[in-house]
Amino acid sequence: MKRRNFIKTTAAFSASIAMTSQAGSGSSNLNAPGMPTPKFVYSNGIDLAVYQSGKGLPVIFCHGFPELAFTWRKQLSAIEQAGYQAIAADLRGYGLSSAPKSIKDYTVATICDDLVGMMDALNIEKAIFCGHDWGGFIADTMPLLYPERCLGIIGIGAHNNQRPPNLEWPKLAANDLLDKEAFNQHIQKASTEAFLDLNSKALFQRIFQKDYLSASNLAKLNKDAPERSFNLVEMIKNKPIAPSYFVPQAAIDYYAKVFTKTGFAGAINWYRAIPASVAEFAERKLHWGVQVPYLYIWPNQDPINQDGLEVGMEDYIADLEKVELKGCGHFVPEEQPEELNKLIISWLQRKFPVANS
Repeated sequence: MKRRNFIKTTAAFSASIAMTSQAGSGSSNLNAPGMPTPKFVYSNGIDLAVYQSGKGLPVIFCHGFPELAFTWRKQLSAIEQAGYQAIAADLRGYGLSSAPKSIKDYTVATICDDLVGMMDALNIEKAIFCGHDWGGFIADTMPLLYPERCLGIIGIGAHNNQRPPNLEWPKLAANDLLDKEAFNQHIQKASTEAFLDLNSKALFQRIFQKDYLSASNLAKLNKDAPERSFNLVEMIKNKPIAPSYFVPQAAIDYYAKVFTKTGFAGAINWYRAIPASVAEFAERKLHWGVQVPYLYIWPNQDPINQDGLEVGMEDYIADLEKVELKGCGHFVPEEQPEELNKLIISWLQRKFPVANS
């Protein structure tokens, strides 16, 4: 996979225990409200904080940047009530899970390896993977690396970009709403990390502001506006007047509390590891084409992903369903959780029915 294509497909916002810095060490006060008590699973050389609800067919939720397992709290309860087992982990570098110091420990393949190790520890042979933002790229990479562990895939936000190399890329309209390469450069700076470490609450107050990062709003702004490149430092400095949010204040407080404790190094290292991820893909056995049911949910007000539904996924995904989530911006699990739950559960019940569902 070419580095340029890899950067394009990542969301704008994706050693031994003795060698890891555990973000969750001594952090019992960071237990997520509205979530089950986490269990700590040793996987692929690190500890993962894993939240489980229900029994039955497992659905593994993968969060993005800057999110947590907590992001999926409303999905976990709904999926459990529908008769499935819902699982979400603080992924490597986030929340209560371990945060290795080395950038090379944050490749996409390594994070997929984490999930396989977690499944082994939980005695799960196969699962459905649901991902958003960076987590969507992780979910899409699971059938590429581990098709034998996948029952189905749910992608939220960016469409699947693991297109087989023998297929030409479809011609899509350019998305000039957002300068993604500028964001990728900006987010990796040490100065950005240091600023976010000191301003975590202000970050979440900004990105969870109603209509602020919608495609419609960005289209009204000058191209040099910080929002058009997701320059988080400048966005935070430009404080809003009387903002309202699409998440409760308690949720903002929890995100801020966790990231104030852990810092942003682990999360940002996912971006810094992009070149290593590309190199590692060249060394791994890749299984092109998606052979399991796939649900793609496109939030049409997400400025990061304005390609729409007709992006050529049918060329290599045999069992594909596509849904447009109208009026929803980037942070789908937080912004429209009930609508998201309906879409996921409806698809699960049709593709993977359970008794008395």
